[in-house]
Amino acid sequence: MTEPLPANLRVAEDCASDSPPGAGVGTPIVVPSRKFCSACGAVWQPTWTDCVACARRAEMRAIPLRHEEPSAVGACLWLYFSLLAASAVGLIAGFAGTPGANLMIGLAFAHTALLAGWAVWARRKVVPALIKPFSPLWIPAALGAAVLTFLLAEGLIGGMHRAVGLRELHITDDLLNAGYGWPVVVLITCVQPAIFEELGFRGVILPSLQPMLAVREAVIVSALLFMTLHLTVASFPHLFVMGLAFGWLRVRTGSLVPGMLMHFTHNFLCILAEHHWG
Repeated sequence: MTEPLPANLRVAEDCASDSPPGAGVGTPIVVPSRKFCSACGAVWQPTWTDCVACARRAEMRAIPLRHEEPSAVGACLWLYFSLLAASAVGLIAGFAGTPGANLMIGLAFAHTALLAGWAVWARRKVVPALIKPFSPLWIPAALGAAVLTFLLAEGLIGGMHRAVGLRELHITDDLLNAGYGWPVVVLITCVQPAIFEELGFRGVILPSLQPMLAVREAVIVSALLFMTLHLTVASFPHLFVMGLAFGWLRVRTGSLVPGMLMHFTHNFLCILAEHHWG
């Protein structure tokens, strides 16, 4: 007596030329009939009464944000507002008549201490981004981006200088006239920002924003924070573009090094232009 076939199988009667080798005419061929969830498309299992795949997705959507995500965002905001407070104190000191060279060096030390401390605190984010290998092709890309942002900065600042008589800053002159040599100028204006601002903004702040925002949104927000930190309204347009470029390099390469290279090159071109052509 033939046992009934399971519900998820169907029987196709074999006939003539479609019969497999060795099978007789009329031999039943068992062909699996696959069923799928109409909601998610998962292959339906015989033991399911409800779609397990849909249930798992619903559970994942119901899971709240991890506790460390809001705390990470809070920490990056503390970092930003600490840096902003230091910049504001420096701006006030400048209006009070503090010499430009002393002001720049003091502000560089304050920012370095804050950024280094936060980088150590967030070393699980920072260290992998410092040691991650990346394609050498990103080096000329970073250098080319630095040239483009430099030309943008020169065009915007030069245009505002000619149009409305905006006073141009001469950072190198302040440091050189105060008796500091070119090594100090390069260290303060190029090396320190390239290393420590990238550690802070693309090493700590950008990754801390990503669990709460889409990648594009996190890059834009970090660029806005980078822009406003400098407290120079005339420089806001090109600083925002620079922040976007630094964030894009960080996301695409997974490394902080290309952004550091671009940051250093941009600032170095700026001080050369200021000293030789300004």
